[in-house]
Amino acid sequence: MWMGLASVLLLLAWGGVATWRSATRQAIEDQLSALSNVARRADGRAASAFYGATLVRFQNSFDVPHEKVSHALAQMFREYPFVLGFEYRNPQFESISLGEVSLLVDQQWELRGNEVYSGSERHRLIWRKEGGAWRIVSQELIKTHWSRKTKSAVDTSAGTVAIGVRQ
Repeated sequence: MWMGLASVLLLLAWGGVATWRSATRQAIEDQLSALSNVARRADGRAASAFYGATLVRFQNSFDVPHEKVSHALAQMFREYPFVLGFEYRNPQFESISLGEVSLLVDQQWELRGNEVYSGSERHRLIWRKEGGAWRIVSQELIKTHWSRKTKSAVDTSAGTVAIGVRQ
C-alpha cells in the first residue's frame, strides 16, 4: 500500500517538475525572442535591461558591472545603427534549476553602419532570476562560426540608407 502511494506521489511530483521545467524553458525562449526584437530596433538601453546587475562573464571579461554591459551595447548600436537581422537560434538547454538556467544558443546578426558587420556565433548564456525577472548573468563565446566586416554604402548624413556593399 505504501509503495503504491509513494509511486503515485512521485509521479505527481515529477509531473509538477516537468511542467515547471517546460514553463521555465518557454520563459527563457520568450526572453530570447524579446531580446532579438529589441536588438533589431538597435535599442542598446532596452537590450541592457535583459542583463543582470553583474555578469560573471561578458565576452572575454569577468565580473562585469551592468553599466559596462550597457555602455558596450550602446556603443555597438552607435557604430551599427541599422540592424538588418538579429536572432537567436537552436537553443540547447544544459540545465534548468529553480533560480538558474544554462543554455547554448546560436546568435546570428547583420548590422550596418560605416561597415557591414555580420556573423554567427555559439554562446553559452546563463540566466538567473533577479528581482522576479530572468536576466543574463553570463555570456560566454563558445565558437565563432563565421564573421565578416566590409565597407558599407551607408549615407547617414541625409538620414537615409543605401543598402549595399562597396568593393
